Amino acid sequence: MVEIPLLAVPNQQLLVTLDGQDCTLHVYQRGARLYLDIALDGDLLRQGAVCLPGVNIGGEPYPFSGYLIFTDDLTLPDKQQPPQYQELGARYYLYYATDEEAQELAAEDAALQEAAA
Repeated sequence: MVEIPLLAVPNQQLLVTLDGQDCTLHVYQRGARLYLDIALDGDLLRQGAVCLPGVNIGGEPYPFSGYLIFTDDLTLPDKQQPPQYQELGARYYLYYATDEEAQELAAEDAALQEAAA
């Protein structure tokens, strides 16, 4: 899993290569929500995706391999708050996981939930 470094600014664009994919990510705050646009090789795949902790922003049916996921490091998983730009890189982090890594994480999470029950 790879952390995608973000700055605590309300509007930023990043050019990154994720698992061989040339991506442009545009992260921006509008009102109380943080949004993400994803372009792959210059083609816009997703526009205005709402950023929420633990939710795959890459998502199908787009031809994007892997997962883009925000995390909230200061709250429990059942009480996570939507990211705000002021705390990007301090509380909220954006990660990229390959399909294989995401499957491993899901299996680990399921095992932890089963053990806690």
